[in-house]
Amino acid sequence: MVFVDNTASPAAAQTVVAAIRRGYAAVCSNKIAATGPMADWRDLTAGTFFHESNVGAGLPVLDTLKQLIATGDRVHRIEAVMSGSLNFIFNRFSTACTFEAAVREAAALGYTEPDPRLDLGGVDVARKVLILARLAGAELELADVTITPFLPANAFEGSVDDFFAALPDCEPGLTDRLTDAGTDHVLRVVGSWSPDGGAEVALRRLPLDHPLARLAGTDNKFTFLTDRYPENPLVIQGAGAGAEVTAMGVFSDLLRIGK
Repeated sequence: MVFVDNTASPAAAQTVVAAIRRGYAAVCSNKIAATGPMADWRDLTAGTFFHESNVGAGLPVLDTLKQLIATGDRVHRIEAVMSGSLNFIFNRFSTACTFEAAVREAAALGYTEPDPRLDLGGVDVARKVLILARLAGAELELADVTITPFLPANAFEGSVDDFFAALPDCEPGLTDRLTDAGTDHVLRVVGSWSPDGGAEVALRRLPLDHPLARLAGTDNKFTFLTDRYPENPLVIQGAGAGAEVTAMGVFSDLLRIGK
């Protein structure tokens, strides 16, 4: 029996943990199980637990990192644009498209989480950073990931409808950052981890020649600096949001279990 969790539900995530502890297999696109307490993580990874679509949707990010670690490589730094929805939003956000319009479009296209505040508040990226860090050997909790917010705290009060209603009030500050970026920089939400520097999520102003700058649409890009890739990082890039690529990641995990 394989338990599949394609929700965004904490209750479903706890069912996954319970299923693994009872000897069942599980496949998750829901990131909540893998980012719970370390005790849950240890039990999950000791069982038949596949969650490739947690990070990068259908991209082979987790599998690549697992193979690096399994073959004795050591990770020095992971740096990535790992939210397809946020990349889409900041690609659309311009003098011709307001931030609110970009967010509403991303939500309508199904690129954001069911609750877009998880994306815009940095929590979704923080969960992905935590999963990568744990696979690289770090014993961290979600609270250990530093999130530098780019929207005011009051934008996240109330319901999802309240959040959308508050977006116009956030526009001036973000427009200032867009203006400051000019034509030779872009705004990107970057997640990173290193053994010495810890884990963090922040909206950064990147020059156009930065490895994470030139990304179209919902693309994700992951860079891994390791013992084997000390200067030119190992790079994985491709679409990181959308129902089809996420479904591919889930189905791929099911096929692995079937084999």
